[in-house]
Amino acid sequence: MNDNNANNNLGQNISPVPIQNNLPNQASVPQQGMMTNQVSAVPIQNDVPNQPNAMPQHNVVTNQVGVPQQGMIPNQVNATPQQGLTFQFTDVNQQKNNNVDEDEVLLEAFVGENYNSFKTDSFNIGAFFLNTIYLFYRKMVLYALGISFIYFVLQFTPIPLFVLTLALVIFLGLFSNKLYLSFARKKVQSIKKKNPGSSLEQLKAICAKKGGTSIGFGFLGAFLEIIMMMIILFIAMFAILAAFLASFGINLSDIKFDDTEEYEPYEELLLLNVSGDTRNAFNLVAPTGFKETGNNVDYEYEYTYYEANNSPSCSFSFAASSNNSEFSSNEIVNSYAEFNDLKGISHSDVQTNTVNGIKWDSIKISDGKDTIYYVTKYNGNIYYLRYLIPSGSTSQCTNLVDSTIKGITTK
Repeated sequence: MNDNNANNNLGQNISPVPIQNNLPNQASVPQQGMMTNQVSAVPIQNDVPNQPNAMPQHNVVTNQVGVPQQGMIPNQVNATPQQGLTFQFTDVNQQKNNNVDEDEVLLEAFVGENYNSFKTDSFNIGAFFLNTIYLFYRKMVLYALGISFIYFVLQFTPIPLFVLTLALVIFLGLFSNKLYLSFARKKVQSIKKKNPGSSLEQLKAICAKKGGTSIGFGFLGAFLEIIMMMIILFIAMFAILAAFLASFGINLSDIKFDDTEEYEPYEELLLLNVSGDTRNAFNLVAPTGFKETGNNVDYEYEYTYYEANNSPSCSFSFAASSNNSEFSSNEIVNSYAEFNDLKGISHSDVQTNTVNGIKWDSIKISDGKDTIYYVTKYNGNIYYLRYLIPSGSTSQCTNLVDSTIKGITTK
């Protein structure tokens, strides 16, 4: 009973809504800005033609959807739009297109004025002629170093250098544009991630600064290129030298460098110690006929013998060699004998004599002229007398050798 009364009441409270826009069978439409809690009665069209719509019957509850107006959500029963309430719909495809356009703008800012060339040209002349220097110029430092390292390592393969170089320049000419665009896109995405709150103009400024070209990096690439070529040239020259020596049966791997000694003992005879004290350690009285021709310096005596016609003939010098030598005078002279043996130069046997309390080790070298060396070690230092007898000299020069040694005494 209560339900029937409710239904009767509902039916009694619904008033027919007249259609005012001459469109038949259209449900009543709430006007914009109206607030209502009442259910709009929808006229029921009968099956009898040309009959007016019947009034809504009691106990009939309709759920027909009203015609949606602007700002209303479709399929909502009796939805009442509120004034000023709007709904926005996001177009996903449009958002993707906007992101793509933004990336292209930033990519163009990063690349610079040659952006279109990088996208359309299939060959890069600059990379072909400058190879890795061009990559440095475009700030692709890691790419340049990686390619340079591979190129350097391949030098040690059987592949000819000309083939390697040609392959490198052709590769860079064909693929440097693609490499650079890939590099630039990665940099642009990295910039966007690191600057999430920046505007498009701010991002463009950052991209322009990070990208583009750098003359400084270009010079760095040229410098590294020169260093690498010098290393390659040195290795090539070493290989040529090894091949040349191998043709004579000499293997570089068999050559051992003994750095335990700075030099061979005989090299003491090639030294002249200008800080020596020969004159302070020894007195020298030269035989008759010798005249001092040196500069009267502390480290050396120097005399020349003049013949009767006043023409110079034999000569000698008495000088200091190294201080605190690790070699004895006998070791030095014997080492010099071995050295001349290797060179095929004839020499006398090593002789040892003591004159005026001074122990001398001597040897005569004959190589078109006679050179006699007398070597002694005094107070830890090496001193040597070198007596030169030119070819064609008189016998008087030879006879004066012993007199010269006898004229040397210690102080």
